[in-house]
Amino acid sequence: MRRFALSMALALAGLLAPLQAEARDGRKVIVPIPPRPLALPDLKVTSVAEAGTSAVVTIANRGGRAAGPEVVRLRVFERGRLIGTYSALAPAIPAGMSRTVIIRTDLRLTRPGRVLAVQADATHAVFERHERNNTFVVVTRPVPFALPLPLVAR
Repeated sequence: MRRFALSMALALAGLLAPLQAEARDGRKVIVPIPPRPLALPDLKVTSVAEAGTSAVVTIANRGGRAAGPEVVRLRVFERGRLIGTYSALAPAIPAGMSRTVIIRTDLRLTRPGRVLAVQADATHAVFERHERNNTFVVVTRPVPFALPLPLVAR
């Protein structure tokens, strides 16, 4: 009977919450059910390239399910101040695939000292496995400055 109860518990393990079976001698056997990972999309910005006044953004879906269309937001900073916010609609991205989105602006993005912050799924329309990995920051080359040279007496 004990073997039957245990095999029955194992057979039902996939259908019920943690299962409790009772052996003939009165001892209770608990069969834990390991949680199944939830198949969800996981969007991540993998690259950003500046092309004049446009940003070419690549977004990958590293999750186990397709992600629907989402808004990609580009914020441009200069000297610590926000100087522009731009958006584009990204198409649906199947699991394990990536898509490229072009965000057009009226600013020259390659100007030295600009900081570009790109966020996938900016409106949180896609329920994801990891929501905190959606932002990618690019710093263009720093503003050149000249250091004063010390005067050396001969």
